[in-house]
Amino acid sequence: IDGLVARYLGEMPFLCCASPLYLERFGAPHHPSECVNHIGILINSPTRVATQELIRDGIAYPLRWKSSMSFKNLMAVRTAAVLGAGIVPDLPLFHAVEALRSGQLKTILEGWRCPPASCFIYATQEAYEKRRVRILFDWLAECEQKTLDKLRQEFPQFYG
Repeated sequence: IDGLVARYLGEMPFLCCASPLYLERFGAPHHPSECVNHIGILINSPTRVATQELIRDGIAYPLRWKSSMSFKNLMAVRTAAVLGAGIVPDLPLFHAVEALRSGQLKTILEGWRCPPASCFIYATQEAYEKRRVRILFDWLAECEQKTLDKLRQEFPQFYG
């Protein structure tokens, strides 16, 4: 985009997950077609729309839910999932990591995912020309790159 400086940081995978409480009560789907028997927890925001399909081995399968709830905020999506409200088909690993480590969330629909998101950091060209902005930009990019690298090392199963 003209007038912007962008730095690519890496890829962020999305996970299908639910809480152990939800899975105890309703069981885990093993194929996207089984989501019709489950409650979906979806993100619908100005920057993201609800995932409509999952892909595995190049094959896409549409998602249909018995019922669903929709949020504009990823923290609300994660909280609803942790509390056992349903299944999230597309929680970013970054937002799921602590709940995965603590056992509050479990991954489901193994191998079925929506495509990962490319992560970037942006600044306007005008702002980037200022030394203090460039230093902050470079520092933020380095920190985010390290975070993404750590996630890839800790959770290699969600990449590739």
